[in-house]
Amino acid sequence: MISTNPSFAAAAALLYMSMNINVASAADGVQILPLKISLDRAFDVQWNPPGYPILEATGLATPYGDSGETDGHYTFAKHPDGTMTFVRQKSDGSVCQVFSSVDFLVIGEDALLMNGDTDPYIYGGGFGTLIKGMSIPAGDAPGNYTATPIADTDSSTTAEAEAWLVKNFQDDSEAVPTPLTSIITCLAWYEDWTEATYDDDNDASDEKDKTEEFDPYTISIGSTSQSGASTAADGVQILPLKISLDRAFDVQWNLPAILSSRRRVLLPPMVTLARLMVTTPLRSIRMGR
Repeated sequence: MISTNPSFAAAAALLYMSMNINVASAADGVQILPLKISLDRAFDVQWNPPGYPILEATGLATPYGDSGETDGHYTFAKHPDGTMTFVRQKSDGSVCQVFSSVDFLVIGEDALLMNGDTDPYIYGGGFGTLIKGMSIPAGDAPGNYTATPIADTDSSTTAEAEAWLVKNFQDDSEAVPTPLTSIITCLAWYEDWTEATYDDDNDASDEKDKTEEFDPYTISIGSTSQSGASTAADGVQILPLKISLDRAFDVQWNLPAILSSRRRVLLPPMVTLARLMVTTPLRSIRMGR
């Protein structure tokens, strides 16, 4: 189960990703590119669409699909059709997935910008991720970079971005891609739900057994247990309110919003906790999808 704690709001937002996690299969000719992108050169970023001729990058943080673990380096897994998966290769050689797919957006001498896990419901079209080239210092300092758009076709998008990545992060010119034999998600908390590992025999029944061991959308509320989870036995009540679904939205807003409130993009809430219209004690609760 997922425990309720002071960081629950952040965890709830992350659950949006868990509902859409699609871990790449290791049985379909996927190759790990011989790149070593240090963890202090790839970041989740706030940026200024369309990102050219000047890309403004602020609010740099750990890529959204990673756990913040500091083991290993980033690279890409390339699929037979030319598409890419953004991954972290750990020091023991194991591979975890940050984004199942990427869309390269703009490119410059100093930086490459991509969207991870493209989704029209995410502001900006995906999880904006910046990779800093070797021509500039590493680290999470913001910056402005001269950039041009990458052609909007799959083959040229991958080729142009891959050439930039090789130039910056492939030290050994003789290095060759290696087959991807197994992969899990980099989000450690999700591994408690299902390890989502894939082997050469691609045994779907193995994964089915794992996913049945845990229901990732169930939350316990109430008294505290060893894991910090709460139970439904301490008088939690559902208020007799009926807020229609077209009156509650995820929103971009202007801090502190005291004098005026300016809305930007209104979307369905990231996570809907419950759609219960009763006044009885709360006995159980599941994550809305």
